[in-house]
Amino acid sequence: MVVAEVNGIGVGKITNKGKIIKIRVEAVVSERKHALLIFGNVDPVLKEAFAFAFNAAKQAYESRDLGSLFADHKVTVSVPPPTTVRKGPSASAAAALAILSLATGRRV
Repeated sequence: MVVAEVNGIGVGKITNKGKIIKIRVEAVVSERKHALLIFGNVDPVLKEAFAFAFNAAKQAYESRDLGSLFADHKVTVSVPPPTTVRKGPSASAAAALAILSLATGRRV
Protein backbone atom coordinates (compact mmCIF):
# COMPACT_ATOMS: atom_id res chain seq x y z
CA MET A 1 0.00 0.00 0.00
CA VAL A 2 1.24 3.48 -0.88
CA VAL A 3 -0.16 6.48 1.02
CA ALA A 4 -0.21 10.25 0.47
CA GLU A 5 -1.87 12.95 2.55
CA VAL A 6 -2.64 16.53 1.56
CA ASN A 7 -4.41 19.30 3.44
CA GLY A 8 -7.80 20.39 2.14
CA ILE A 9 -10.53 22.61 3.53
CA GLY A 10 -13.49 21.12 5.37
CA VAL A 11 -16.61 22.45 7.02
CA GLY A 12 -17.39 21.34 10.57
CA LYS A 13 -20.83 19.79 11.19
CA ILE A 14 -21.57 21.82 14.30
CA THR A 15 -19.89 25.19 13.78
CA ASN A 16 -20.21 25.28 9.98
CA LYS A 17 -16.85 27.08 9.91
CA GLY A 18 -14.03 26.17 7.58
CA LYS A 19 -10.96 24.37 8.83
CA ILE A 20 -7.97 22.52 7.45
CA ILE A 21 -8.46 18.76 7.13
CA LYS A 22 -6.29 15.91 5.90
CA ILE A 23 -7.36 14.21 2.71
CA ARG A 24 -5.78 10.77 2.62
CA VAL A 25 -5.16 8.97 -0.64
CA GLU A 26 -4.03 5.34 -0.83
CA ALA A 27 -3.10 3.08 -3.72
CA VAL A 28 -3.65 -0.62 -3.16
CA VAL A 29 -2.76 -3.39 -5.59
CA SER A 30 -6.10 -4.68 -6.80
CA GLU A 31 -7.81 -6.64 -9.52
CA ARG A 32 -10.16 -3.66 -9.87
CA LYS A 33 -7.80 -1.61 -11.99
CA HIS A 34 -8.42 2.08 -12.63
CA ALA A 35 -10.84 2.13 -9.67
CA LEU A 36 -11.56 5.01 -7.30
CA LEU A 37 -13.17 4.50 -3.88
CA ILE A 38 -14.25 7.45 -1.72
CA PHE A 39 -14.73 7.17 2.05
CA GLY A 40 -15.92 9.65 4.64
CA ASN A 41 -18.75 12.11 5.06
CA VAL A 42 -18.60 13.52 1.52
CA ASP A 43 -21.63 14.95 -0.28
CA PRO A 44 -22.55 13.72 -3.80
CA VAL A 45 -21.28 16.85 -5.55
CA LEU A 46 -17.85 16.47 -3.96
CA LYS A 47 -17.80 12.74 -4.79
CA GLU A 48 -18.23 13.77 -8.42
CA ALA A 49 -15.48 16.39 -8.01
CA PHE A 50 -13.15 13.74 -6.53
CA ALA A 51 -13.92 11.46 -9.50
CA PHE A 52 -13.07 14.31 -11.88
CA ALA A 53 -9.84 14.99 -9.92
CA PHE A 54 -8.94 11.29 -10.14
CA ASN A 55 -9.52 11.16 -13.89
CA ALA A 56 -7.60 14.41 -14.48
CA ALA A 57 -4.65 13.23 -12.36
CA LYS A 58 -4.68 9.82 -14.06
CA GLN A 59 -4.73 11.37 -17.52
CA ALA A 60 -1.89 13.80 -16.65
CA TYR A 61 0.17 10.96 -15.19
CA GLU A 62 -0.38 8.54 -18.05
CA SER A 63 0.20 11.16 -20.77
CA ARG A 64 3.76 11.54 -19.50
CA ASP A 65 4.53 7.80 -19.52
CA LEU A 66 5.50 7.87 -15.84
CA GLY A 67 4.56 4.29 -15.07
CA SER A 68 1.59 2.06 -14.43
CA LEU A 69 0.29 2.89 -10.94
CA PHE A 70 -3.29 3.20 -12.18
CA ALA A 71 -3.08 0.03 -14.28
CA ASP A 72 -2.67 -2.30 -11.30
CA HIS A 73 -3.87 -0.34 -8.26
CA LYS A 74 -7.16 0.99 -6.99
CA VAL A 75 -7.05 4.44 -5.40
CA THR A 76 -9.00 5.37 -2.29
CA VAL A 77 -9.69 8.92 -1.12
CA SER A 78 -10.78 9.28 2.49
CA VAL A 79 -11.80 12.26 4.56
CA PRO A 80 -11.56 11.84 8.32
CA PRO A 81 -14.68 12.22 10.49
CA PRO A 82 -16.30 14.28 11.94
CA THR A 83 -15.69 16.74 9.12
CA THR A 84 -18.30 17.26 6.44
CA VAL A 85 -16.62 18.25 3.21
CA ARG A 86 -18.84 20.38 1.06
CA LYS A 87 -18.83 21.62 -2.49
CA GLY A 88 -15.47 23.34 -2.46
CA PRO A 89 -12.92 23.26 -5.24
CA SER A 90 -10.05 23.21 -2.72
CA ALA A 91 -10.87 19.69 -1.54
CA SER A 92 -10.96 18.25 -5.06
CA ALA A 93 -7.78 20.16 -5.98
CA ALA A 94 -6.13 18.77 -2.85
CA ALA A 95 -7.30 15.26 -3.80
CA ALA A 96 -5.85 15.63 -7.32
CA LEU A 97 -2.57 16.87 -5.84
CA ALA A 98 -2.49 13.96 -3.39
CA ILE A 99 -3.20 11.46 -6.19
CA LEU A 100 -0.35 12.88 -8.30
CA SER A 101 1.95 12.93 -5.27
CA LEU A 102 1.10 9.30 -4.66
CA ALA A 103 1.59 8.33 -8.31
CA THR A 104 4.94 10.10 -8.72
CA GLY A 105 6.32 9.43 -5.25
CA ARG A 106 6.99 13.14 -4.79
CA ARG A 107 6.08 14.67 -1.45
CA VAL A 108 4.13 17.90 -1.36
